[in-house]
Amino acid sequence: MNKITINYGLLLFLYAYLRQLDLSLDRSRWTPWQELKDYYRQQIAPGRVAALLLATAKLTPEYVTGITPIEWTNWRMFIRFIGWKGSALTKDQVLYCYQVLKTFEKYLQQDFHEYNEQEQLRVQVCKISYQVIEYKLSLADVGKASRIEHYLQNENIVTIPLKQFYQGLI
Repeated sequence: MNKITINYGLLLFLYAYLRQLDLSLDRSRWTPWQELKDYYRQQIAPGRVAALLLATAKLTPEYVTGITPIEWTNWRMFIRFIGWKGSALTKDQVLYCYQVLKTFEKYLQQDFHEYNEQEQLRVQVCKISYQVIEYKLSLADVGKASRIEHYLQNENIVTIPLKQFYQGLI
């Protein structure tokens, strides 16, 4: 299993971006697909994030069928509680994340009338963000990223703009 060290700031941005994507895909079920496409014209393109990830990891695109989620153990809970931060991903995890971002980029160029494919993408986003990357971040940073701005968000809650996560990266 090849471990690839990723800058912690990039890992945090990636988590925030994927969380925004998850929440936006979830909210898009109640509106026309075109509105989500319009929203993401104002955001960082998923292909740009995918290219940044691949360039940072010094990898070339390859197809990966899936990833193994990180198991939640007492040891992992303890090291996360004391504030340990890890920033290494496996090659398969990086490539899987790349595939998810490129798939979303492809979807933004299409028109959909049913939600099935978007929901499958959302499951893949959740798998890489919540079952892999989240475990590499401090609890405080996960809490901060949980308040990320997203499509069709509740206007009464305080959110954090995505640009606070990518300053100095892009």
